[in-house]
Amino acid sequence: MGMKKTPTKWYQVRFDLTRCYVSGVPLSAPVSIDDNVRILSKGDQGDCWAAVAVEVEKDEELIRKEGMAEQTIAEIVNIYALVSGFSIHSEQSGANGLQSRADLGKPPPFNLIISAQVRYSKERLEELQRKLMTKWEQTKVLWNRVQKRLREKNGQFLRVALFYHYQSGLIPTIPLEEAFVDAAIGLEALYNESPQDISYKLALRGALVLSCLGEKENHFQTLKDLYTLRNNIVHGKGETIEYTQLTKIRELLAKSIKTCLALGLEMDKPKIIALIDQAMTEPNTREKLKKEIEGRSAELFS
Repeated sequence: MGMKKTPTKWYQVRFDLTRCYVSGVPLSAPVSIDDNVRILSKGDQGDCWAAVAVEVEKDEELIRKEGMAEQTIAEIVNIYALVSGFSIHSEQSGANGLQSRADLGKPPPFNLIISAQVRYSKERLEELQRKLMTKWEQTKVLWNRVQKRLREKNGQFLRVALFYHYQSGLIPTIPLEEAFVDAAIGLEALYNESPQDISYKLALRGALVLSCLGEKENHFQTLKDLYTLRNNIVHGKGETIEYTQLTKIRELLAKSIKTCLALGLEMDKPKIIALIDQAMTEPNTREKLKKEIEGRSAELFS
């Protein structure tokens, strides 16, 4: 009698990641986000694929573990959108067995090579590849720092803001107006705690936080005007959005998220809001908030 075959306990859940960076710029090397997640080049088109290792006791558990892998990739592409400005399209493409976790990232049983539509000089391609690798390395560091916080109940405001920032970057897949509203929702998640006086509070708090980043421009009126556009859209007043307006609100949202991520690793949302509100009338508190933002941001994003 032959030896009983040991069932496979490690699986590689695969995800196609498209629109990762400038067209035609592939990863120059795989990026290990952690021991269980690798990002690999899909070919010379510039798209990538993600391999997530999951361990199961029974094959029936794979469905649940695939869901956990999808949550992990969602978090990672949300962070990548924050550090790179590119909102990746992520789609699960299957799973295959591994002999061990050490085999993570080995090519799955299908062809990954895609012909490039864009050609660059060797020097330009190397420059773009360095930038692409830098963005993935920054994503790796930041995700590993914040993932625990994002999964906690008190981290929901950060998780929601990250998601809507990512969602607002999925153009041209979604209309500009829809993307604009998504970005506004991201700001709401950070700066509002109730539906009352939503526009004024959002603009005031957002402007104060952005001023602590050394912004020379007073963003109060800008935020107020942008939020008025949001209200006109959701109330069906026929408002149309220019691309520059979407770019502006996403820029302010990204800066706000980075600030609130830095503060939110040790503070919950009510404490952050209370500190912002107190800083509006107390110069000493405002200086304290500025130092908190500068110090924590440098530590988190350096």
